[in-house]
Amino acid sequence: MTNKERVLESKKKSVWLVLLLIPFVYIGSRIPENFAVTTSASLSHRIYFLVRLKKEDKIHRGDYVWIRSLSSKYIDDGKEFSAIKRVACNAGDLLEVSDQNYSCNGRYLGRAKRYSLKGVLLKDFIFNGIIPEGEIFVMGEHKDSFDSRYLGFIKRDNIGAVGIPII
Repeated sequence: MTNKERVLESKKKSVWLVLLLIPFVYIGSRIPENFAVTTSASLSHRIYFLVRLKKEDKIHRGDYVWIRSLSSKYIDDGKEFSAIKRVACNAGDLLEVSDQNYSCNGRYLGRAKRYSLKGVLLKDFIFNGIIPEGEIFVMGEHKDSFDSRYLGFIKRDNIGAVGIPII
């Protein structure tokens, strides 16, 4: 084999290697935007596959949703964060609050706490009536979850994806 043939053979191998790597690079670049990991105890699952939403997609009670941007004086001095929570009550549903107890369409959801785990006095969200269009009431699955009981309604436009629990 001549030197020229060896160089040509080496270039062919390089081209094949690059062609084989392209799909792996593409898949690897997509993984971070399609998966979410939560370290909080507010949900029973830790890893979610995210299905991005379009404006016309419906969100149902019981869905896990990825909320793009939240902020509260109770968390990191108002610094923005994202979170995954479960839809507890949707637009058009009847949300009722009585003595810090929350229910949706007559089904008990949970109770708000007076104090955070750090001992900070919490102000709970009070609303009695039909949830307005474009708004969602979300909750975690743990009693200490920081959710709509303290944040209020989440705007539908702020929901970026539905999360499918993996683990």
